[in-house]
Amino acid sequence: MVDTATTQVYGEGGAGLAFGAFGTAWAAGTIVGPLVIGGVYDYTNNWGISLGILAIPMAMGLLITLGNRQLLSDCYNSEMSKRHESE
Repeated sequence: MVDTATTQVYGEGGAGLAFGAFGTAWAAGTIVGPLVIGGVYDYTNNWGISLGILAIPMAMGLLITLGNRQLLSDCYNSEMSKRHESE
């Protein structure tokens, strides 16, 4: 999906950019997430609030996904049709 979507948006050769951006965002979340959650817990002494903050990036990701639903659907259908043709 990532490769197909990037190819449609950026043209050929954009998959490296997409996977690099995805990996960077994942690594940043892995590093920054525990630091933020730990700091909030130290300040509030409440796990509910601390873990509730994780809902913010989750909601942003959901909104981005829903906003690009048609593009993702087109990419999925394109990739599946290529796979069916190759069989």
